[in-house]
Amino acid sequence: MYPTLKDNNNNTITDNATGLTWTKVDSGHLKAGVNKDGKLNWKQALKWAENLEYAGHSDWRLPNAKELHSIVDYSRCPDVTNSAAIDPAFEVTAIKNEGGKKDYPSYWTSTTHAKVSQ
Repeated sequence: MYPTLKDNNNNTITDNATGLTWTKVDSGHLKAGVNKDGKLNWKQALKWAENLEYAGHSDWRLPNAKELHSIVDYSRCPDVTNSAAIDPAFEVTAIKNEGGKKDYPSYWTSTTHAKVSQ
């Protein structure tokens, strides 16, 4: 675990460097989505986070790209460590990729992408 991350022992983790509190588990663990498998598109993820009541909090939101980047662990990846590229303090739901191999999901952010016109 990054030295700034603190497990609150209530299924949340606080990052003392940013002041953010994160859910320890992802949408797969929380059975989000139409099929209760955690799979959400961007709009669904925004709405799900906004309406989530979890661990005594009701003010959840998707992180922006910079905030999400703060918990990425570049020493980890599915092909090398058989783990998600996120701090191991978090519980990540494994998925099967297109080739049928164990993999890990991507995470949505609230950051939008502006189209660049030519």
